[in-house]
Order: sequence, then C-alpha cells, then structure tokens
Amino acid sequence: MSKGLIILLLLIIAAGFFLRINNLSERSLWTDEFFTLFDSSGQGSDIDNLLGSFSVSGQKKLMKAQDFKPFLKVNPKKNLKDVTRSLLETGAHPPLYSWIMHGWMNIFGDSALALRFFSLLMGLISIPLSFYTGIYLFSKKAAIFSAFLVAICAFSVRYSQEARAYSLVMALTLASCIFLLRFEKYAKNRDAFLFALFSSLGLYTHYFYPFILFSQFIYFSIIHARETVKIRRFYLAFLGSLLFFSPWFVPVFLRGYNFRYAEWIFGY
Repeated sequence: MSKGLIILLLLIIAAGFFLRINNLSERSLWTDEFFTLFDSSGQGSDIDNLLGSFSVSGQKKLMKAQDFKPFLKVNPKKNLKDVTRSLLETGAHPPLYSWIMHGWMNIFGDSALALRFFSLLMGLISIPLSFYTGIYLFSKKAAIFSAFLVAICAFSVRYSQEARAYSLVMALTLASCIFLLRFEKYAKNRDAFLFALFSSLGLYTHYFYPFILFSQFIYFSIIHARETVKIRRFYLAFLGSLLFFSPWFVPVFLRGYNFRYAEWIFGY
C-alpha cells in the first residue's frame, strides 16, 4: 500500500474519531445502556428479580429511583462467573460483550464516557476493516470509498456512541468477511480457521449474528458450488464456528430462550 493511500486512510480514521467523540458523554445513559451496566457488572438477574417483585399481581408499592441506586455502579464482589450466571438466567444476550465490558469497567470505571468508549474503538476499527473488505472485493478506490462511508455513516457513528454490542458486531462481521474473502482467494487453512473464529465470536456477541453467517454460507455455496475441495473446507469452517459456539448454545437451548426479551422484534 502506497504512502499516500496510508495517509488518506489515516485522515479518514481521524475524521471518524472526531465524529464519534463529539458529545460522547453529553447524553445520559438510556434504558438499554443501563442494562449493559447491569449485565456486565453481574447484576442482571438481581435487577430482573427486583423488577419482577414489583410486577406481582396485587402489588401496590411503587418503584422508586433509590431502588435502582445500588445497581448503578460496578459491584466489586461480582466476577465473570456472576456475569455468566446472570446472562444464563435472564437469557437476554450471549455473553461476549458483557464479558469484555466487565473487565473494561473494572479498569476504566462505569461512567457514560467509559461505557461508550469501547464501542467508539470498535467503530474506529471497523473503518480500516471496511477498507480491507473493499480491497478484497473490488479495488483500492472502492476500499477508500467504503472506509469513508463507514467513517461518516450516521448509523455507524450512532452505534459507536452507544454502550451496546452493535459496534462490536460490525467489527466482527467485517473481520469474518475479510478472512472468508482471503480463503476464497488463497484457499489457506489459516484463513478458514480465522473465519470460523471470528464468526463464532459474532455468535457469542448477538443472537442475530446467525443471519450474517447464513448469508455468508449462501454466498459461498452458490459461488463455489463446483469447487468440491474448497467448498468442503468452507463447510468444515462453518461447522467449526457452530461448534465453538455450542458451549453457550447448548445450555441456553436446554433452558429455553425467553422471547419476552426480544418482544420488540415481533412488534415490526
């Protein structure tokens, strides 16, 4: 890559940073971001039990702001085991983002700026990742346009300023696409393994990630239908990503997913 192209990419990343850092901590946390704080601090099931106690039939006591106060900061007594147990009990989300944020908050604190800054970093990482995706798919010009689009896109900027898993999903999706395209081009086992790894990390991040993985499956199956050896290796990588995810999926499946946590989906 030429020096001029590197400088241009760095300027695009810098523009993306300034768009994302602007007013990052001016807004207070909103409902879902509070649940990031609850889940990542290992208190998700505790807050769920509290909310449940106020929804009992015949309950006349009103919930007060002070009832939530103990949950609005990191509890030093909670560890990753508590985070995992809480997520399994509530069944709302897979654990990777909450695991990362648990360690992140223990280092950087639980302010709005600290909670959102990880998403900002994932949004910035997505800019060069989109550049390399464009390189493998089309050309250097298309790659620059792709990076610029991700840097300024309203949705990309917005989710890079939110303490939720969406920015991480975007980065993992782009990484899995890069290694899938590299495998498509070079047919190296290392790229197939990294595709499976990043795909499994995507599955560990959001329950909607299977839609992305399934679209990649359809793409590769159609484009390389006649390349028997290559497509078999891709299928092994695809199954590998599912296998990596099975330690989480199996207990969630046996327990049963609580669809009331995703009821907003069906509202559309």
